[in-house]
Amino acid sequence: MSKKNHHHTVEQAHTLLGDDAVAKAGEVREHLNEAVTAAKETYSAVKKTGIKRVQATDHAIRDNPYRALGIAFGLGALLGFMLCRRGGEES
Repeated sequence: MSKKNHHHTVEQAHTLLGDDAVAKAGEVREHLNEAVTAAKETYSAVKKTGIKRVQATDHAIRDNPYRALGIAFGLGALLGFMLCRRGGEES
């Protein structure tokens, strides 16, 4: 939407709805902008935390590959056992 069309639309809203509705629309826009800013900040913080945790996990696996392999095998075996038992109960 061009600036000229946008200005015309705002003028139409002013005429049809009055000053109160236009003011409310401005308040809603301001609250939405604040919410978007807060969401962006939260996303950035979560992303940084996630990257740090992934890097820490990567270092732990590289420092202890056999321990990581044993843990993965144990968790896989436990999950497989639980799923087989659950599947047997439904029959």
